[in-house]
Amino acid sequence: MVNGHKYLAKTKSNNMHWFFRRNAVYLLKGAFLGLLLFIPVIYVLELVVKVTIPSSGGKPSIIRAIINHKNHDTVRCPITHLNPSSGPDPSVSCKRIRPAPGSCQVANRLFHSKPKKTCSHQKEYQFCSIKESSSDSFVYVVQCNPAMCSGILSIGVTDEQTGSLVWTYVKSARRLEKLIAKIIHPSYRRQLFGFCFLRCTREFHTEYLDSEQVNDNLAHDDNVFSWEDYDTQLLVLPPKIKETTHQVDKIKSRINLNMILIDSVSHTHFYRSLPKTVEQFRKINTDSTQSLQVLDFELVQALRSRTVETVKALFSGEVNLHETPFGVLDVPPKPLAYEVLFEPLKQLGYSTLYLEDICWTWQWGIGNYLSAYNKSLPFVEIWRRLRSALERAGIDDVGITYSSCEVLKFYRVNNPFHEPDALCYNGKYQHEYILDYLVQYQKLMRHHNKPFASVYEINIGHEDFGTRIQTFDEALSNYVRFLMNQPDTLTVIFSDHGNAYGSFVEENIEGQIETFHPSLYLIIPDNVAQFIGESRMRSLQTNQKRLVSILDLHYTLKTLFVPHSTSSIPQHLIDDKIDVGKHGLLDTISPKRTCDNVPRILPNLCICDGYETAVANDSRHALIAEFAIGQLNNILQSQFTEAHKDRLTGYGACRRLAPTRFDNVRESRHSLDSHHQCVISKFDIYIPSPGPDIHEEIFFVTVKFTFGKATSMELLSFERVTAYSKYSICADEGVSINLCICERNRTLNDHTSFQNSLSFEMFQKETEVYIPTDSAESECLRIYSRAYRKGVSIEIGNVCSKLGFILELRMHTVNMDTSRPMPVKEVLRPGELKFFLVAVQDIQNVNWDWKYSLSYTTF
Repeated sequence: MVNGHKYLAKTKSNNMHWFFRRNAVYLLKGAFLGLLLFIPVIYVLELVVKVTIPSSGGKPSIIRAIINHKNHDTVRCPITHLNPSSGPDPSVSCKRIRPAPGSCQVANRLFHSKPKKTCSHQKEYQFCSIKESSSDSFVYVVQCNPAMCSGILSIGVTDEQTGSLVWTYVKSARRLEKLIAKIIHPSYRRQLFGFCFLRCTREFHTEYLDSEQVNDNLAHDDNVFSWEDYDTQLLVLPPKIKETTHQVDKIKSRINLNMILIDSVSHTHFYRSLPKTVEQFRKINTDSTQSLQVLDFELVQALRSRTVETVKALFSGEVNLHETPFGVLDVPPKPLAYEVLFEPLKQLGYSTLYLEDICWTWQWGIGNYLSAYNKSLPFVEIWRRLRSALERAGIDDVGITYSSCEVLKFYRVNNPFHEPDALCYNGKYQHEYILDYLVQYQKLMRHHNKPFASVYEINIGHEDFGTRIQTFDEALSNYVRFLMNQPDTLTVIFSDHGNAYGSFVEENIEGQIETFHPSLYLIIPDNVAQFIGESRMRSLQTNQKRLVSILDLHYTLKTLFVPHSTSSIPQHLIDDKIDVGKHGLLDTISPKRTCDNVPRILPNLCICDGYETAVANDSRHALIAEFAIGQLNNILQSQFTEAHKDRLTGYGACRRLAPTRFDNVRESRHSLDSHHQCVISKFDIYIPSPGPDIHEEIFFVTVKFTFGKATSMELLSFERVTAYSKYSICADEGVSINLCICERNRTLNDHTSFQNSLSFEMFQKETEVYIPTDSAESECLRIYSRAYRKGVSIEIGNVCSKLGFILELRMHTVNMDTSRPMPVKEVLRPGELKFFLVAVQDIQNVNWDWKYSLSYTTF
């Protein structure tokens, strides 16, 4: 039974106010919300709760423990090495986390249960071909087969002024031969960007024979020709040496730099998916007649599970661990500084090439990295911005990159991140065309004794199923064989991170660890090894078994290719205890290096065994998870209300996040100073999706809990583990898509208040609601609380449409830590629901109690 008494109180403004004080004993389950009396201007609510902890402990309130291996096979996956007999270095502190039991079985089922996708479903049309003359190298012969096209032939080239693909109709195969021979001749001055498209209409449309040119938009209009009306060929054009206007500093000894960035392929997945390439690596290392070697850096810690931060660190060395990352669909706040590496190379006489398989007219790839893309600008203006940005970045040539737009358009997609299963065009994989151009370019540079730096970013590994990368194996292994005859070229084959979403990540903790364990291989011919030097080569070989990062690679490249660089390690990295030397991998890495000493942008999992401890997902961690979800809901609601000021609820189509469970809890403890310590907690939170296709959306969150003179919680970061682009069709304008879970064609009614439309159950804990009823104004408030064995969470909502509140909450606790320092001040607008705080038991097996008061004014 609850007893209460009424008494008189005074505030700082000397106004008289009445309020109730309630005392209650809470034995794990029971009501604990108080009563209100009318207060003219400012209302104060106070609640006291005592909790007695049974000494016998209790059953955890959450269903699943962190990792339940009982139903898994006990066979572990082997750690992959180029030399199968080579194990970890016992002197090195970082040992790769052992793959979870059963992860091999899961991987085999997901990645090898079906045959590799091919391009056999497409017919290959070869209207024309370009071949080297049998008598002269780099003199080309064009041949077009008139029997291949009974319709109208046309050629499409990119207009260097506008970026549009412009088509010209050609009356015969013979005329097409002459036209192609003309545009590939060294004397032809227009830039053609390494490719052209040839097209043959399947029906003979004589009305178009007299047309000289037609814009691509017209040519693709269904009223003229549809995709079904013609067959196409992507023809790779021979590269040309671009005349430089740079003042060249001649140096006697130069090596070439060749980098291939494979997006979203982990170290283990490289071995799993590219066996022919791995076998080629092993043959190089075991064949004594080969004059080169392959180094495999087995312990690479990812910077982040996103490409842009890796590319930024690689080229410029810029890493800011305290900067709030920009949105997944946003343009970087400033262009990535490719010129830090490329411009000094150009001063030394290098040609620079950047290839990728993404369309420049969309929000990914180098157009995004250089801040050239802006969807609000006209097409031509984006093109001009990109061209200027490439020049500032020190990039001479993008080769066949722009052909990606037409390839993706064929599949009616803007990017290759989710489909198709095999990225084919005219019966060939897209990467075959790009590697063809790359090989021709590197042959040409070597023929003219011209040093070069080339980069190829391939994104076929970035997709839902993790199987499309298998289509790259044959072409990559063939390319590695080509590199065996490039004695002056250092090749870096690496990835930014493992796949960040898909079934493997969702089903198995090993998938999440692989997300942060990318691959890094160096192919070093003997000439390059001699250039590097014996001592530094020993360091490279030693560092294969030590924990390294993309920053180490950056400083390695600067040392080798920018010899006069005087740059030093930025002070903020030193302050963050990041251990990186100015010569990178060319200096021996400390065997004691841990994840504390390499840059990691959260959320991020350390690949070293023992760095983070697996802990039970008990009610203490449920409260921390509640805090994380509360913060995300506050962000989601803030974004929505900012963009939809006329709505009467704080949520729209993008639902309030209401998780049912969490698991994979991992913690690490850190000393901040002599007075404060913190615990970094990471876990996966599961939220049911709406609609008939019921499944769970997974959020990977990182929370910092600081202890000492002042306690606080901070949501450091979150990442969406499950794919979320599917929600773009129903997401509210202004709401970040990586926060959105919505149902297609469903939105909340403008006049539906949140208490009738939102789920308040969290982690299978029911929510208790207290409604003040002593005045019309106070009845607008809803105070929501969820009691756990080790604490409580508090949310407050405003159901009124015309009245707002300025709230101040004060909580007084015994043996409890709160997620926010007191007092907590918030503005609650009409229709809003805000998460306020959690209070968590401090010392285990010791009773805890708490009380709070809430004062507010209205507006």
